[in-house]
Amino acid sequence: MNEVLTLLKLQGASGCVLLGEPDYYSRFGFEANTNLVLPGVPQEYFQALSFDGEVAKGEVTYHEAFLAQG
Repeated sequence: MNEVLTLLKLQGASGCVLLGEPDYYSRFGFEANTNLVLPGVPQEYFQALSFDGEVAKGEVTYHEAFLAQG
């Protein structure tokens, strides 16, 4: 996880959001952000980590590739 976060920073990302277990991802600095919403997901499992100190806000959607069903 640390390597992925480092790569994101090197690519110029402002931060990262993920859907996951709060107890696990909090060790990397992720926390629930009530300003970000992923519809249909319990707020505590949708987490964000800012790299630049800015707090993101809005509704998040996944890229359509993640919605593929087979």
